[in-house]
Amino acid sequence: MAEKLLDFTTKEFDVEFLDKVVNSFFHGNYEEQTMADEILSEFQNHPESWHRVDAILENSKSQNTKFLALKILENAIKFRWKSILKEQREAIKDYVLSVVILTSKDEVLFRENSLLLQRLNGILVEILKHEWPHNWKDFIPDIITSSETSETVCENSMVLLRLLSEEIFDFSDGNMVQSKIYDLKQNLNKEFSEIWKLFEAIFQNSQNVSLINSSLRTLRVFLSWVPIGYILETQIIEYLSKKYLSNIETLNYSLKCIIEIASIEPEEGQYDGRLVFLFGQTMEMISQYIKSELEVENYYEKGNDDDREFIQNISLFITIFLRNHLQIVEKEKLLDEIVSSLRILIGVSTVNNIEIFKICLDFWYFLSKNLFDEKINSVSIINTSSLDLGSSFGGMGRGNNNNGMNNNNNRSERMNAYSEVLPDVRRLLIEKMAKPEEILIIENENGELIRERQKDTSNIILYKRMSKTLITLTHLDHKNMEQLMLERLLNEIRNQDWKWSRLNTVCWAIGSINGSMTEKQEKRFLIIALKELLDMCENKNGKDNKAVIASNIMYIVGQYPRFLRNHWNFLKTVLNKLFEFMEETHPGVQDMACDTFLKITHNCKKQFVKKHKNQNTLFVDEIIQRMPEITKLLQLRQKQVFYETMGEMIHVANYGIQEELISRLMVTANDRWKQIFEIAGTNVMSLKKPDICRELVFILRVNTRVASAVGKSFQKQLSFHYQEMIELYSTYSKLIFEYIEERGALVAKSEIIRNMRHVKSQIIILLQTFISKYDGNENFLLDDLIPPFLELILDDYKNNIPEAKEASILSLITIIVAKLKDQVSESIPLVFDSIFECTLLMIRENFEDYPDHRLNFFKLIREINRSCFVSMFLLDTDRFKLIVDCIVWAFKHTERNMSETGLYTTEELLDNINSNENILNDFYSGYYLILLTDIFSILTDTLHKSGFQIQYKILRTMFMLVKTEKITVYLDDNNSFTHKDNSNLILNSITELFLESFNNLTENQIHDFARQLFDNCENPDKFKTVLRDFLVIMKEFSGDDNSDLFSEEKNQELKQIESLELEKQLLGLKLQQEEDNLDPELQKDFDFF
Repeated sequence: MAEKLLDFTTKEFDVEFLDKVVNSFFHGNYEEQTMADEILSEFQNHPESWHRVDAILENSKSQNTKFLALKILENAIKFRWKSILKEQREAIKDYVLSVVILTSKDEVLFRENSLLLQRLNGILVEILKHEWPHNWKDFIPDIITSSETSETVCENSMVLLRLLSEEIFDFSDGNMVQSKIYDLKQNLNKEFSEIWKLFEAIFQNSQNVSLINSSLRTLRVFLSWVPIGYILETQIIEYLSKKYLSNIETLNYSLKCIIEIASIEPEEGQYDGRLVFLFGQTMEMISQYIKSELEVENYYEKGNDDDREFIQNISLFITIFLRNHLQIVEKEKLLDEIVSSLRILIGVSTVNNIEIFKICLDFWYFLSKNLFDEKINSVSIINTSSLDLGSSFGGMGRGNNNNGMNNNNNRSERMNAYSEVLPDVRRLLIEKMAKPEEILIIENENGELIRERQKDTSNIILYKRMSKTLITLTHLDHKNMEQLMLERLLNEIRNQDWKWSRLNTVCWAIGSINGSMTEKQEKRFLIIALKELLDMCENKNGKDNKAVIASNIMYIVGQYPRFLRNHWNFLKTVLNKLFEFMEETHPGVQDMACDTFLKITHNCKKQFVKKHKNQNTLFVDEIIQRMPEITKLLQLRQKQVFYETMGEMIHVANYGIQEELISRLMVTANDRWKQIFEIAGTNVMSLKKPDICRELVFILRVNTRVASAVGKSFQKQLSFHYQEMIELYSTYSKLIFEYIEERGALVAKSEIIRNMRHVKSQIIILLQTFISKYDGNENFLLDDLIPPFLELILDDYKNNIPEAKEASILSLITIIVAKLKDQVSESIPLVFDSIFECTLLMIRENFEDYPDHRLNFFKLIREINRSCFVSMFLLDTDRFKLIVDCIVWAFKHTERNMSETGLYTTEELLDNINSNENILNDFYSGYYLILLTDIFSILTDTLHKSGFQIQYKILRTMFMLVKTEKITVYLDDNNSFTHKDNSNLILNSITELFLESFNNLTENQIHDFARQLFDNCENPDKFKTVLRDFLVIMKEFSGDDNSDLFSEEKNQELKQIESLELEKQLLGLKLQQEEDNLDPELQKDFDFF
């Protein structure tokens, strides 16, 4: 039965059967759906299936079948249009247009078939992208003429024009060649005057809300590119801000158009009056819906979706208009109107919608920064009154210094005006303050306190935005900010009905403005806030209450390092309080205490390693002495943070005492290490115990944390353990090997093997950390540290089964190469023997297995090429070829990180080769054509789109090498000399490659493409455009016409005409405005409205 659908030799087609198949696909059982899917996929993908579309649309009784037909037709137009005969293209064009007009002419059909018509409109636009303007010059006049026949046809014409504009101006990149995009833009611009008459006729005469809204939607899309005179020299502003803002049904569409106009920035002074009128009239109309800021939240909460959209549009209008045109409105002495609009914006900022709040927040930062810049500039001018520096200082706006006023008196008047609303902005941001990253204790939906397990990235970004805004607002008036924060804090502390959320936001706000006050102001402010919070923590009952208060105290003290550095006694008190919090087992409190300890130490570390008044010992000594007691209730991961913090302190101590401090810090860990080795000395099997493995991992991790903090001072501590670490690694390697040999490869995933491998991996990470942080004499690394361990780990990696190979070994070798560069060149052959072939066996079968080994392996190759390039030529030819193969394999991966690592390695390898003339010819004679083919293979593969920027750079480099004749040997492997020179060889190689891979392309197309690459390789932008255009063309099946390809000369010609055409348009517009009337003939045609 399925053969009936695929028989294209007969004109008859069983639409009823197709309806049954489609119905089975949507409503049948599993077997029926599977069979229907196979039939429909085969039918849909058949190159001749588009011939059945008219029969399906005319005879099918199923909407789903009709949609299938339209999808088939759309794909044929998108990808096979040029391969379809011209007569057939004309027939398709006429058919689609007739169906669109027929469906849209009748009101009932128009409404009932809206989804079908939407798809037909999209198909018509696809045809236009191929045919207009050259093969369909009258499309715009035709559509305008057809719009005269009925309002529904006119409404659909607006939809078509909107879709066309979006396709050309918004969605064209990557879907059309650049010359075609340019051509379409120019022609739409050229014919816009006729479209504009259609807009004016509709706005002047129509009462049909659906048509008006469709027209407004289309106008909004056009506003971003039409000549500005059409917008600001016509009555369109009056229509939008008066006629349509006053109608609740057209309100939102009209306001969206006004927002687009607000985004336009004309030349200074050109249209100031019209923009001021637009602002005033729009705000007047908004005030008819919302009388004051107090009504906004209620309007939003009780309103429908349209009402909520209206509030969002208000936020966009006010923020965009004032951001772009603040100076213009201020210049007209309309500060009161601005302040009124800002009060409305404050109300909008309170609604429960995070996206609206972000829109408002960005504007509050802009305004506060603008005022702050003016304040700074004013002070600068006063302090340099003998110089005329007024023009040297600008606001924060875009172009022409639009957002500030230059007269000091005006500045004062301006600042006073805005001071009416800024306190409310401060209060608003304090009340809505986002949670900082440092806060780990959160309230869940059940009102319970829990530890946050995953960071909310979007919330962190919001906090940073709000902090930046509050800091700027504090600079403008620190007294007001201090007063508002302390009032809110004290109200919560003294309120019996206090809420965690309210206390949190004010404390987060207090912490967020660090650095915005003078030391004196900061001291007064913090002493009051922290004293009240500490008293509250003492006086409030309940562990949850104390945990919330403690989290806020820790956050605030961590935010003010300057205050802590300047007040040692207070700093010491704070740390002792943190040590108390480390004994509090409420979820999150200990984590925050440890993190805050690290943060404070990072900013105040020098205070702990110097003697203070009335202090006999360094505070770092005191903490080390108290460590067992302080950390007794901490979990292992928290203790690691504590050790890292102590390492931070020790790192800034006098170098002569650092080793001693490290030794004292590590006493407990070192003692336990000795005990474990003493036990293992009598019973090596004790090392397999899970608790022993966990302890060893912990000891190694705290060593790693300290090594990371102190750098080369860790050398003595590492040397103390180094031989035992080598023995431990070797012992675990033997135990793992024996265990797997006895029980088989599957046990590699067992818990006992995982535990032992964890210890091995941690030893490698410790060495990796130490080497990367070491800044001492490199002979220690070369002679003492690396040799005994390198041979061990390479042998371990080579001989282990894949499941037990340590990926971190590859990372360690990468670090060694990056650190010591050419000094380890002689070791690279040994590394190659131990690592390359066995790793390739693990990763060559697919792109997924062993992802850690895979990525680390590719990073190692990149580092060898980057830091130790000379070592690659110590390898024989086969091994060098293996490296190149690995690089190619890397960039063929679909996982972005791996693919880009391979591409960057390729780019850097070519740079290294090109800088060395002695090896350049030998390398390219063997690898040029191979690399060219492989780069083109991923360039044309949609799975590798993200790597385009690097792919094009590599290709450009390769074409430049041939064009500039830097390669002086012939690149033909067979030395056949059939192509005369390398340029012709590459041209023919590319042609053969693409003809073999893409049967939809012609030889002329590919040859032209390759020639364009050579012609434009010296111009990066043009080279990139040639590639992008070809990626569009290669999706299509082409006939003989390739006029759309590579039309650089045509583009240049069009650009020369462009300015003349624009002048004609603007002159015509001016003359039209002088007449101040709609064309009489067009007016007569639109009498039906």
